[in-house]
Amino acid sequence: MRKFLFIIYLLFMSCDSSEIFGVHELDNTTLDYYDYVARGWQAVFDNDFELAFSDFNEATLLDSVENKNSAYVGLGWTATFYANSFFNSIDCLASVDIACDDVVDGLRLDAQNYFDLANVNISEAIDEYNEDNLTNGGYYINTFEEFDVDRQIGQIYLSLLDFDMTEFDLDGGVDNDNNGIVDDFEQLLLITDQLKQFLDINSNYDIADNKPPYVSTYDFKSYHLYGLLSQLKLRLGESCEAEYYLVEQNLCPGLYPEGYSCYDTTIGCICNEIDQQLLLECIQIILQ
Repeated sequence: MRKFLFIIYLLFMSCDSSEIFGVHELDNTTLDYYDYVARGWQAVFDNDFELAFSDFNEATLLDSVENKNSAYVGLGWTATFYANSFFNSIDCLASVDIACDDVVDGLRLDAQNYFDLANVNISEAIDEYNEDNLTNGGYYINTFEEFDVDRQIGQIYLSLLDFDMTEFDLDGGVDNDNNGIVDDFEQLLLITDQLKQFLDINSNYDIADNKPPYVSTYDFKSYHLYGLLSQLKLRLGESCEAEYYLVEQNLCPGLYPEGYSCYDTTIGCICNEIDQQLLLECIQIILQ
């Protein structure tokens, strides 16, 4: 299995919750599509992946909603977080059997397939969810109409998890297309650019957005992603830009002096050199 050792596994939790969170005023024995999606997300945030899989799958079986995109996005993130949780579990870490790797790889493949299922008829799904939200007179608290943002970052995140950083070789790697650029470098550059473009549009991303006000959620926000982007830029040899994201997002408060900047977004690096030790120290802070 490919292990991306440079990535932050974003599995931070707040308090536990066993409550059922629907999205309208019906009783808990009468759940519709949006109820199942809502309860599925709470199960994800509670690390109850079995219930999450069950609820999201139930949502896909209902005929009341034509486009099941938001349920498939939920399934994709359930498989992704479950893979991360299992990968870091005692059962997996202590295993000497290949089955552990197979489980993680299988879950991540499932996640990609779910995200692919959600990447169809996107505008139709958004229109349907918005219409359900508007035509019910406030009946629904939430219809998950921004599902595609979660899908986009989910697929980028999976690409990073799949990338074999341990074998990343900028100097001696293969160049199958003979364009003078090592294939691994091209692939990592593409993923990094995708993450940067996502953050350019979704600079305040929070996985808890466009979901009901749950008691517990994952702390999976844009500043984590900016920290990850900085790490990737550093790995690609773009240390000046890597430092820029750390400073711009104030990811290491107090470490850099106020007003410090060595990077201009239009012309690039404006300093002769940066303090590599300070940069690495900041990276260590956000990895803690």
